[in-house]
Amino acid sequence: MDQPAKIEIENNGFGFVNFCAVEADIDYRISDNEKDKIEFSFSGQDDRDPISGRGWAKLEGDKLKFQLYFHRGMESWFEAKKI
Repeated sequence: MDQPAKIEIENNGFGFVNFCAVEADIDYRISDNEKDKIEFSFSGQDDRDPISGRGWAKLEGDKLKFQLYFHRGMESWFEAKKI
């Protein structure tokens, strides 16, 4: 849990996110309104409990702003930079 958040976005419409105890696959589409933004659904686990939801990520300069909305649950966000 002490590791930095990680997001991988592949060119095929899929990806992966990992932060704290959350690990999830994402299925994304480029936003119709903003070409530097993706919108996605996700499913995976949070400390071995199943999770799912939706979210978006937007490139702003050298940072990626990332927002998650857990199905029937909380919201979470973070900013990432390319390493």
